[in-house]
Amino acid sequence: MQNLVAAKPGRRRPLLGEILSAFVLAAAHACCWGQAKSPDPEPPRRFALVIGNRTYARVAELPSVDVDVAQMDKSLHDLGFDVTRFDKVPSEDFLENTILPTFRTKIHEGDLVVFYFSGHGFSYGASSYLAPADLPTKVQKDDLSAHALPVESVEDYLGDSKPGLLLIIVDACRSIASFVVDDGGSANVANTPPTAAPAALASALAASAGISAGTIKKGFEPGEPPNGYTVETLIAYASKAGYEALATSEPDKASLFTRDLMAYIARPDTEFKEMYGMVSSDVDFDSGKAQRAGLAVWTATSLFMKQTSIILDQEKTAWLAALSTEDAKSISRFLQTHAVSAYAENARAWLRNNSAQQRLASSLSPQQVDSAWTSSSRTLSAPVDGLAYLAHGTAAPPGQFAPPIAVTTGADRSARIRSSLDSLVAAGSLVTTRALSAFAAPDSKAKPIQTLPAGTAIKISTDAERKSVDGKTWMEAKVAAGGASIFVPLQRLEAPKLVDLGVDLKEVVAPARTTGLVDLVQEKSIVDTVAELQAAGKKIRWVSLASGHTDDKVEGILRAGRLVHAAYVLKGAGIPTDRITSVADASDFFDSGVRVRFFGE
Repeated sequence: MQNLVAAKPGRRRPLLGEILSAFVLAAAHACCWGQAKSPDPEPPRRFALVIGNRTYARVAELPSVDVDVAQMDKSLHDLGFDVTRFDKVPSEDFLENTILPTFRTKIHEGDLVVFYFSGHGFSYGASSYLAPADLPTKVQKDDLSAHALPVESVEDYLGDSKPGLLLIIVDACRSIASFVVDDGGSANVANTPPTAAPAALASALAASAGISAGTIKKGFEPGEPPNGYTVETLIAYASKAGYEALATSEPDKASLFTRDLMAYIARPDTEFKEMYGMVSSDVDFDSGKAQRAGLAVWTATSLFMKQTSIILDQEKTAWLAALSTEDAKSISRFLQTHAVSAYAENARAWLRNNSAQQRLASSLSPQQVDSAWTSSSRTLSAPVDGLAYLAHGTAAPPGQFAPPIAVTTGADRSARIRSSLDSLVAAGSLVTTRALSAFAAPDSKAKPIQTLPAGTAIKISTDAERKSVDGKTWMEAKVAAGGASIFVPLQRLEAPKLVDLGVDLKEVVAPARTTGLVDLVQEKSIVDTVAELQAAGKKIRWVSLASGHTDDKVEGILRAGRLVHAAYVLKGAGIPTDRITSVADASDFFDSGVRVRFFGE
């Protein structure tokens, strides 16, 4: 598409090309890593530690553990995992000081890691424990860590190697018959399920599912994430709090949970959390509600145990969309949601080689552009020299970002400066469009303390205008939250140049995808609208994107990804990057997709 920004007949666009040139130069100044390196897929390495403990010195034997471990070993191997297997855990010391250290030597940053345990387990306080073969029937509270290992310790220990995602699968329940923890006053006692199924019904359903009536209880429940948690983690439990996990006394059959998990774990292009819902439903039914599998989720990342080209293509699209922004926050978000994708290592490399403050600039306020849709004014102000808006902003209360009134040429210099800065102050966060010198105080006679490269995100003080003794105008700002204030002299200040958006052309909604990568939108409505406007002879001057508000943090991350993808689709349809802005948390939009507003003539 050529020259999508056009002037009205008989009226010269007021130096729009000059206004936008600074932002084009800023983008050129940004690192060109994405263009220099082909986005070849680099799938993460896959490692699994599979542990089973069938025999115990003092508590019931679990014959089905051997089948559990054999089936899990084979399934993970078939899914491309390098599997380390142990068929017995003689002691807590052996697990902590031999098994885990041996396995951890394989793990590097970004790897997909699975830890699987089948055997007895129990919970005490807020922690869940794995039981070794020598577990006594009674343990003093202060000696507990010498006899069993908390799942949280497994998470912390393996997490030190910075895997892209750690998946812990525990086929155990929350208590062990005859086992107690003596705390000097009360003891750990098995909880009764809140709504246990009638015994006859549970037995009948279990029998119909091929589970022997002679079942053996394991033990477990999910606890809270440990303090200081940083590792992207999923913990799949065979049984949630207050429920049992059923093994079988028949040595040729797997435990109920592992058997149902094996039925789904290799399902192509199925995200793990979705897949685990199917497993949980089957376990619930097959046990007659005597066992309730649960999943503890401490990550926003997606996990596909088995991928086809469908998911690989979607991952490539999501990565190219993030990369096209050359925006550190957008690329960090991609890594947060696709930490074990085929392009996660590309994202890590980009972040290692680029400033965490690098952000995408815009010549207009995203909030003002979006609010112009319902305003009688379509003329907005460009910022002062050297500064720009972030191309992606957060929606503000109505009226906060009202289009500014043009300052007359007769106004004094201070009034012109204030008009230029008002919108920037309201936006709060800005980005530099060229290198700017920063000082510790508003004094041009002092030496600069640092240089802010083009593309650096800064947050300005609400008291934006400062003057030193030499009469120069200064802006107080911070580069990072909580950092020290810096002062930047503003130069070549003029009355703000104005940009006319034109008229409202069309508004559409790009729905969120419901399968595969759900942080992408369905592209059709965007592509079709651009083609329709072009065919009708319309000229698109600007496009405003918006996502609705959500209190769900993970959903908020996914919606940010959909905004990035929608912008990428627009670029592919010929809309220049510097004519696209977006806002999150729009109070007047309630869909999970992306609202797309086209301005022009």
